[in-house]
Parts: sequence; structure tokens; C-alpha cells
Amino acid sequence: MAREVLQVQDGIFSNRPANVAITYLTYDRADMAFADYGPFWRQMRKICVINLFSRRRTKSWASVREEVDSMVQMVMKKTGKPVKIGELVFSLTRNITYRQRSKHR
Repeated sequence: MAREVLQVQDGIFSNRPANVAITYLTYDRADMAFADYGPFWRQMRKICVINLFSRRRTKSWASVREEVDSMVQMVMKKTGKPVKIGELVFSLTRNITYRQRSKHR
């Protein structure tokens, strides 16, 4: 997915229009998601490829993906029933935090 966005479709994903809120929240588009295509965007892409999308970094997020998958499965089981999003997000965050903390001990 990262390769598709950062290499194959990079021209499409850069230069995306940004509303006032996005401009404000990203400090005048000083991020990769909304930056105009150019030297700054290419530098941000390089940093992301090296630091975020490396094989080692991808493996480090496996436990987070497992927790998110578990939450999605739980929501799917409750199809047609009300779901308390706040509780789900709190539980997901807690599970990820505790899981990461126990790995570093």
C-alpha cells in the first residue's frame, strides 16, 4: 500500500486540495498528506520511506494490527446492534499500550 501511494500514485496523492481546517491543523500544509508536490514533499516522502515503511518498522507494528483486527472482528459480531465507540477506542488504546509495555520489559 505504501509503495502504491509513495511511488506509483505519488503525483495524485500530492497536491490534494486542503480546506482551512487542514491548512491550520497541518501548519500550512507542512506534512506529507497535504503538502504540494515539490522538494518539501519529496523530502517528507524520503523520510517516511526510510523511517516509517522499512521492513523492520512494519514488523514492529504487527501487534497493533492484531489489536485493531480484534476490535474490527468484535464490531462485526455486533452488526445491527449499537456499539459504544468511546469504550471501543479506550479499550483498543489500553490493549495496545499494555501490550507494547509488556514487550519492552
